[in-house]
Amino acid sequence: MCRRNLFWVVTLSALSLGALQAHGQADDSPSKTDRSKEASNSPALPVTHLSLSAGKPAPGVGRSAVVLQPVECTSKGDIVLQIPRPPDFAAISVVSLKLDGSRTFDMSTVPKLNDIRLLSVYPGDDTELFLVTATADSTQSDVRMRTPQGDVMSKKVWQGEHRNYLVLFGLDGVYQSTVELPSRYDYRKAAVLPSGDFLLLGYDSVNRIPRLQLVNASGQHVRDLEIPAAFLNDETLKKGAEGSEWDKALAAGSLATLWQFASVQGKVLLYKPHTKAAALELDAGGAVREVPIAAPTGYELDSFLQSNDRWLVRFRRADVNKNAEGTYDASAHAHNYLLAELVSEDGSVQRTFDLEKDALFDVACEADNSLKSYSVDLGSQFLIASTDLPR
Repeated sequence: MCRRNLFWVVTLSALSLGALQAHGQADDSPSKTDRSKEASNSPALPVTHLSLSAGKPAPGVGRSAVVLQPVECTSKGDIVLQIPRPPDFAAISVVSLKLDGSRTFDMSTVPKLNDIRLLSVYPGDDTELFLVTATADSTQSDVRMRTPQGDVMSKKVWQGEHRNYLVLFGLDGVYQSTVELPSRYDYRKAAVLPSGDFLLLGYDSVNRIPRLQLVNASGQHVRDLEIPAAFLNDETLKKGAEGSEWDKALAAGSLATLWQFASVQGKVLLYKPHTKAAALELDAGGAVREVPIAAPTGYELDSFLQSNDRWLVRFRRADVNKNAEGTYDASAHAHNYLLAELVSEDGSVQRTFDLEKDALFDVACEADNSLKSYSVDLGSQFLIASTDLPR
């Protein structure tokens, strides 16, 4: 089986699609490659060489060439993918890849909610957390509309009030519970703390600013948490604060794509990729610690990998360009991306990792001192690989 090693990002509504990998379409500009190698092999950054095992098929899940980014993992190292389904890619399946049998989290098993739309996914220690918008009203009506071609079509729409809910599944894919959220803000992302409390990232449409909120296991408001000014230094948010209703909608939508939660060392990190904003470490009771990220020269933070006992990140070249196909070359030899381990106390780089012949975006997470990765073969079959991660 041949692996495809090209990173493809597609925009779908307010989400970014990624990880379609195709062989042999790299940008081989000598000057860029030389500069990248020079940065990644800096003597100030020790390099640990790794080689992933051969990928094995993940049974029990359909094939797909496109998944949403970022890729998540459970605390057990199961890789969780969000897969948009054709023909319109609006419906999203969430699957957990396992060599002994993959799982699908089926929203149709959620009782008493209709017209469920997925907003975000967050793997907890023993649960899979979904932030959704839905209605508890089962009333539907027929709506007639005319297509651009002049044809008249009819469809059923849900009439009830739509609001935000948290839906929890077990890691085995079985539905557990639903938590109704207060209608205070327009929520876009959610995370769960080990205590069972939830963190909610939403947009305050009245005051036109993002809000970070702590709620208890029943969905009751505990308190709002302060968001550092560096997170708010964003042109989209500034336009949303002062511009039209459309600008406000874009600002709210940016929370879904430009802000990310990650589970690291039993805590929750909130960060903004491709900015200089510090990462926020959030703990029990909403305790907050700001940690600046010291990216290597010429690189910027791209994403955190979920990890049980260390800080692992991907950096991306600040000046990386898409090639003629509109894609990024994510192969390890191009050094457009760097996989690194950070010192959690101060955010400095402890070491980088060299993955021979493999795309860095294949690596999804760390669990039990092992890096877990996924890839797609030429038949769009998901493959799982791993490698031991030395101390």
